[in-house]
Amino acid sequence: MLLGAAATLATAQGAGAAEAEANMILKGMSDYLARQQTIAVTVDTGIEIITSDLEKLQFNSTSSTTLKRPNLLRMEREGGYARVELFYDGKTLTMRDRDGNVYAQRPTAPTIDGLVTELHAGAGLVTPAIDLLVSDPYTALMDDVESGRVIGEGVINGVRCDHLAYRNSEVDWQIWIRKGPEQIPCKFVITSKTVAAAPQYTVTITSWKSGQTVADADLRFTPNAAERKVTPKELLGLDEIPSINAPQGVKK
Repeated sequence: MLLGAAATLATAQGAGAAEAEANMILKGMSDYLARQQTIAVTVDTGIEIITSDLEKLQFNSTSSTTLKRPNLLRMEREGGYARVELFYDGKTLTMRDRDGNVYAQRPTAPTIDGLVTELHAGAGLVTPAIDLLVSDPYTALMDDVESGRVIGEGVINGVRCDHLAYRNSEVDWQIWIRKGPEQIPCKFVITSKTVAAAPQYTVTITSWKSGQTVADADLRFTPNAAERKVTPKELLGLDEIPSINAPQGVKK
């Protein structure tokens, strides 16, 4: 009994140390990102869904996002089913359907953190890994986390990374963080546990630049002469996933 109790204690202590190490690496990344006043990032995104026939399909797109703190952001996303742009200036959120030549606007939160909260609540547009751009990514990522650990090392696009894994009641998620002083996220995977066959949402970062000069005018929305303004409810078809055989959603 004593030997069993000692083994259990040692296992618990080891798990606690592994989680503390993971949290330290994640906090280091969060602090590094929060210090950057400008960020320009390009990502490849893959979203898996499960159809009503239990067929697993993946849909892919590429997104480019430029952030200038405290309140300027522009995102462009191109996939097989939509070409979309998002502009934010601390007062107004603009969403543009480039294929439909239409755009919609609405008042929004005065901070990027507030904007992210609104987008999570459902603004009709998928924004890959946008939690990484808030003022405190660590707190956002650790919300509802039940456990975490360092899996080991990995190489993403030729870059050596620390590989971390976290769990909560609804999803398992993994993140690969560049080793060294520039602790940049290189890959992010979210796996749904409450959907049959556990579909995944994968973001792989292909380009990351921070600290560069960004002109405000490049991040502000200017409509084209041929574009038409519509209401947000009229702006349809912005999703990365087409309507195919009543697909189930993936937790994002």
